[in-house]
Amino acid sequence: MKDFAERLRTLREERQLSQHELAELVGVHFGQISRYERGAILPSVETVALLAQALRVSADALLFETARGSRAKVERREIGNLVLLQRFRSLEQMERGYQQTAIELIDALIAKQRMKSVVSGKAPA
Repeated sequence: MKDFAERLRTLREERQLSQHELAELVGVHFGQISRYERGAILPSVETVALLAQALRVSADALLFETARGSRAKVERREIGNLVLLQRFRSLEQMERGYQQTAIELIDALIAKQRMKSVVSGKAPA
């Protein structure tokens, strides 16, 4: 149980997520994340799947040591728009407050686009 707790904490910190942020992504109370990381309890199978998805690793990588004991690999997806990629890299270097503002702006733009799609009858992206 301790190995899982350590892997969860390490992966969360590598992704620069707070316990609150990870809990929000997974849909649990942040106290649950704390209990998982202390090794006090283990999550359900469903929660393991959600944790793995939020941390961008396989459930196996989260639950078990990899064959060579290396850390779980982050799923990488390339961004085709180089200007957008440059902006994201710049944002990554900023304070968390600025990052949160950018996330909220992006979320608002996505919501606006989805609403336009619904109104026009096109499938949302």
